[in-house]
Order: sequence, then structure tokens, then C-alpha cells
Amino acid sequence: MTLRIPLAFRAGLAMPVLPYVFAACGIATAMPGSGESTTRATAIPPSHEQDSYPRPTQKPLDTRVNYVPNSSFEERDEKGAPLRWRSDDPGVSSDPFAFSGKYSVRIHSDPKAIRHISCSVTNGQELLGKTVELSCVSFVPRAAEKPSPFVLSLFYMLDGQEKYFETIVGSVNRWNIVRVTGAVPANADPDSIRVLISVRPSVVDFALVDDVSLVIK
Repeated sequence: MTLRIPLAFRAGLAMPVLPYVFAACGIATAMPGSGESTTRATAIPPSHEQDSYPRPTQKPLDTRVNYVPNSSFEERDEKGAPLRWRSDDPGVSSDPFAFSGKYSVRIHSDPKAIRHISCSVTNGQELLGKTVELSCVSFVPRAAEKPSPFVLSLFYMLDGQEKYFETIVGSVNRWNIVRVTGAVPANADPDSIRVLISVRPSVVDFALVDDVSLVIK
């Protein structure tokens, strides 16, 4: 099912206002900052409940080169925050409820502002002129309203302007594989390419993220 999000929905937020689609499951298309992009959010059925949260299942193995550093958030600083990632959330931290490995990362929501984590990709020069797939595994507790709080984006600079493509998914209350596909222009600034994972203002308390991947299609 494809639902076009009204432009006014994002009025007043820090990110540019562009058309979106809501992809809670199945396949939809999104209009990114510089062309059309394929968007998917695939639900992974939980095995059973543990402390009211579904236990994670295994993500399909991908042997392609991953351009995201510390992609599973296993490397942490002395405060428990993931290394190589930046955040405007002072409380961002690793979380022992992980999809794989020992840790995921927890992003707290704010009723009035977008909260996010971001990282610069490695070897961005290799991505120029390529179609890439950005993915992660997310866990967003179910909320009674505002069902689309989670945003996965790839940003880059082109001719002095910031461009991006992204997907927006809702609260599912179980681990989801979230994917978005788009093209990085050949003349984009390779040092500007970065992954941004956001939680928009909503009634959910937090989102968990694990296993972030950026690969060439």
C-alpha cells in the first residue's frame, strides 16, 4: 500500500520538505532529492516474546562491501555511545536488546524535534555514479497515533546543495528490515555522503537500530 504524506506534515522541521511515501510493508516508490528511488520495509516475524519485545531473527547474509563504519554498533565509547556515529540526542546509547551481536543503538524521541544519529561513509569515491542500497534493522514500539516516526536517509552534496533519498516507516513493534535504493550522482562530493537515521516527533519513546548497511547494487 502506498500513501503520499502531505507536505504540511513536515512543516517546521529541520529537513527539506519533499514528497514521501509511507512503507510499512511490501514495496512502494519514493521521490528522493535527486530522482526516483525504490523503498521497502520487510517485516521479520518474531520467534517469541521476551520482556514484552519480540526476539530478533537472523538477517540474510550479504557479502557485498558495506560502506557504513561500526554498522552494528558493537564499538562503543566509555559512555556507551557508538563510535563513528554522531547524534543530537544527548541520551543516545547502546542497547543490549540487539538484532545481532551484543548491542543495537537506542534513539530517544522528542515531542517537538527530530532526533537522529548519522555517520560519514567510508570510501565515498567508490559510490559515485552508482546505484546503492541503504538498509538497517529497526524496532519501533507500536504507538496509538502518528504511525510514521522512523526515517532512513542517505545525504550528499551536489553543486553546493544538499540532496538525499529516504524512506519513512511506522511503528511495528517488532524488528523490521528497512531498505531504500537510490543513485549517487557521479559529480556528488564523495566526502559529504552520510547516513542519517531519524526519529521524528511522535508518541513513541524510542527506536532501536541495528545492522546498518550501504552497498552497491
